Amino acid sequence: MNKIYWGRLLLGIAIGLLCALLNIKGLAAVLFSILIYAILYYILKLAFGLDSERLGGPRKLLLEGIGAYFLSWFVTWIMAYTILMA
Repeated sequence: MNKIYWGRLLLGIAIGLLCALLNIKGLAAVLFSILIYAILYYILKLAFGLDSERLGGPRKLLLEGIGAYFLSWFVTWIMAYTILMA
């Protein structure tokens, strides 16, 4: 679970930079971030064969690192967007 947490944190930073570089603003950026998070959940579950029951259930797999992902995405998006648009 520790790798999932840190992976989502790093992905949040990458998606924040991507949103700023592609000039995605407002609700579109939020929806894009949520879409990437949902896709990552299914990649972890299907492609890597993670057994959600072994990890504590599907809810645990879904929520592990969610705060780190969105906080790192939000801060990176704001900082990068501010630097690029200044």
